[in-house]
Amino acid sequence: MLLILLLFASFAITFPLGKIALNYSSPLYITFFRMTLAGLLLLGGELLSKKKNKGKGLFQNFPQTLKEWSYIFYLGFLAHYLSNYLELIGLKNIHAAKACFIYSMSPFFSAILSYFFFKEKMTLMKIIGMIIATAGMYPLLSESVSDEQTLNHFFILSSAEIMVFLACFFAALGWIITKKALNSSNLNLKTLNGMSMLVAGILSFFHSYETEYKVNDFFVSNWPLFFFWIALFILISNILSHNLYGHLLRKYGATLLSLAGLTTPLFAAIWSYLLLGETVTMPFFVSFFFVITGLGIFYRGDIQK
Repeated sequence: MLLILLLFASFAITFPLGKIALNYSSPLYITFFRMTLAGLLLLGGELLSKKKNKGKGLFQNFPQTLKEWSYIFYLGFLAHYLSNYLELIGLKNIHAAKACFIYSMSPFFSAILSYFFFKEKMTLMKIIGMIIATAGMYPLLSESVSDEQTLNHFFILSSAEIMVFLACFFAALGWIITKKALNSSNLNLKTLNGMSMLVAGILSFFHSYETEYKVNDFFVSNWPLFFFWIALFILISNILSHNLYGHLLRKYGATLLSLAGLTTPLFAAIWSYLLLGETVTMPFFVSFFFVITGLGIFYRGDIQK
């Protein structure tokens, strides 16, 4: 249980860390730098550990088939490149705790995707829980900070909130791809994550060069501060969180871990206050009450399926 709490405390701090990094660079270049460095660290660590154990090294689990390469590409494109890029765009204009709160809806995305990919049953209790939690988001989403008020809106959702919702969906899809890849191929978790992060890094660099560097004529405004915050971001998010999640995924399953993630917004509120000075208001706690209630009903329905 302590490992689960550590996992979601580490997930929570990545939101304020990402917002801090945006002070020194752009969303695409942050994604490129973070994914490339993290991918190299993961693959390098995997290679060294296997050489130390007199194994065949990294190439023992190197992708051999088109199917395995497709897992790497889709995971890199959807879960690492697109999800992180959209999340950072959203973080520019909303509080970090709010962005994290939106990510608490990931169990529902996971449940819907699992229904299509793994034929997991969608019970009445799960549907009721989803409805209560989704409706419970209204107080939080109807409250906008000053940066959001100038954005385009679709009903009560600002464009920044929509970006974070999309990022959450693609992240949930990434874990579905990870589960399928681990269950139906010779790829291990570190090789899969490392290579897919390199794919995301390559895509992000070319996108950043074409749309950001040619406009601003620089990638980073302050290299020392940028490197400090992004290194901390990489250590916690790409190294600790992803691999700890993969380890716990095998023991507890995707749905239980997603539900345990309901503690993440509370951790994010604490981290955001400590690192950014952002405070949460009563709508945050009202929404949290309804969402946690909905998630509890959802989880009960998952047990009874």
